[in-house]
Amino acid sequence: MKFTRETWIGEQYTGHMTGLSAVDIKNIGAGGGSIAWIDSGGLLRVGPQSAKSFPGPACYGQGGTKATVTDASVVLGHIDPDYFLGGRIRLDHGAAVRAITDNIAKPLGISLYKAAHAILAIATDNMVNAIRSITVNEGLDPRQSLLIAGGGAGGMTIGRIAELLDADRVLVPRTAGALSASGGLFSDIVTEFSVSRRADTRNFDYDGINADLAKLDAQIDTFFERIGTPEDQQFREFFVEARYPHQVWELDVPLRGSRFTSRDDVEAMIEGFHAAHERVFAVSEPGQGLECIYWKARAIARLPKPSLLRQSSAAAGAEPLSVTDAWFGSDTPEKTPRYDGPSLAEGMVLKGPCVIQEPTTTVVVFPGWNALVLHNGDYMMTKEA
Repeated sequence: MKFTRETWIGEQYTGHMTGLSAVDIKNIGAGGGSIAWIDSGGLLRVGPQSAKSFPGPACYGQGGTKATVTDASVVLGHIDPDYFLGGRIRLDHGAAVRAITDNIAKPLGISLYKAAHAILAIATDNMVNAIRSITVNEGLDPRQSLLIAGGGAGGMTIGRIAELLDADRVLVPRTAGALSASGGLFSDIVTEFSVSRRADTRNFDYDGINADLAKLDAQIDTFFERIGTPEDQQFREFFVEARYPHQVWELDVPLRGSRFTSRDDVEAMIEGFHAAHERVFAVSEPGQGLECIYWKARAIARLPKPSLLRQSSAAAGAEPLSVTDAWFGSDTPEKTPRYDGPSLAEGMVLKGPCVIQEPTTTVVVFPGWNALVLHNGDYMMTKEA
């Protein structure tokens, strides 16, 4: 998890930067209701305009006429119109076809399926660019990360996102459609305290810094006492926001303890900063001192987690519900099995292309990918060598 003090109200660089510490999250308008449109230069765009929940995508049958990402997924056979929201809603395939034909395919002079694929491709590219901005641009390699799909439509696009990022592992929770709500229920309680004190590592103020760290420690004690956290569930971490002299931006560096007892502790902090600077900016200055600006303490109350294990169905098996046509980038469809997710047994491996239907999400396993059913009913997708 990446934290930042660059918290903006409004758009980045054009809004107002508060300087408050927060989890660094980037979001873009690329959900299932994002509207596909053609700009004045004749280029296809997707979002940020949204069809919202009402009237929603054209396939919802609530009067919407604009083409959306969900309509494209219906046309391409990635979403079963008869099994939306676990079969509680029946989508209008014909309305999705008309919306994409009238708004995108005819104006661009391309086929229905190429238009639908282009909508998904552009929405996916928008998400990939957002991921790159917080990984590659920050010195993180997405190829060394596990991608997690969130949102009801996350499982339909995550395979393509992974391919563009050259990643080969993807986790799709069976609760992806309610991932944010699940995260709120399962997350630990975390709070952060900070104090501002400028310190130079070349003439380190041990007494002043240790006094500030002791104050932060006491604030954590008060926090744990106030919320009644058992001692074995209490965890604390200490950080410094530091920079090379006269730089503008600081980097977070974890401290190896809650106090500085010797020069070795200071040197460990300096080496940690060099490593972080090398990772983020591909350059470091060994031997250079640091300016320390903020000292932070993070209190973590680890909460008991309920079990997410799903009991296997008595009728568990690998037989698909049906085999239908689905498109993955061309006018030629591929025969694609559709599986009922809740009935799949642990350890089963499904070879792409296929579609796994969960009550609150749809998982599209693209050609060249496999999906392993995990013990809790989630899916680990891996790219074939």
